[in-house]
Amino acid sequence: MLDFKQEKPDPPKVKFKQDVSVTIGDQKVNLAAGKTLEFTSDQPILVEANGRVPIFVYPVASKNKNLNINLPKLDETKLNKVHFDKINRELDSILPEVQQVQVMLLKRDYINALSKIRDLRAKHPKVAFLSFIEGSTYMILNRKSEAIKALNEGLQIYPDSAEAKELYKQLTERGF
Repeated sequence: MLDFKQEKPDPPKVKFKQDVSVTIGDQKVNLAAGKTLEFTSDQPILVEANGRVPIFVYPVASKNKNLNINLPKLDETKLNKVHFDKINRELDSILPEVQQVQVMLLKRDYINALSKIRDLRAKHPKVAFLSFIEGSTYMILNRKSEAIKALNEGLQIYPDSAEAKELYKQLTERGF
């Protein structure tokens, strides 16, 4: 009779780039940066580190038996509270004035609207939307070169705006 011995495959290994806390079920283990953890369970593991985005790692069948994990910093993900607080403060100070601009535009008071937009842009130079409003207003006034300039400045800040890129393309007959 033939005796076939099945060898147990090596368990997957996970290596961490920073000090982490690993939770498997109800057990928690702290590992130093560069240390390796063998997956000996079918349960997912929770990986946490101070100031980093936590993740779950699920065991899966794979040819790749080694995994290196570098948890991104919270500030790199732009999910931290300070970032959102700053956004909310900016919006809170901008939106009432943008509403005033919109009312002026509806009343066809373009000169005062432009003046208000320029004031807003001076206070909030990194808000691309204000450049886009300015460019649109110049377009209404048939001031093509000023519209192109304002749109270009806004697209330098935020090149992903499809509407601004389309308007820029219409004005220049070429894309941004």
